[in-house]
Amino acid sequence: MTKPTAKEIRAVAEAAGVPVDEETAGRIANAIGPAFEGFAAISGTLPLDLEPSHYLLAQTTKAAR
Repeated sequence: MTKPTAKEIRAVAEAAGVPVDEETAGRIANAIGPAFEGFAAISGTLPLDLEPSHYLLAQTTKAAR
């Protein structure tokens, strides 16, 4: 598990139907990077996966506020 790049964030977000621009993708990568680094030691042992494509959706949805 490695910290995703802005390019990877854009691809995953677009696949999830939440397209983002390059600047936003970069901010998402920087925001979730520490989570990827923190979970790296136990990667593959948790019943979940870090999924960056919904980060923007969660930040922009009224229900999330």
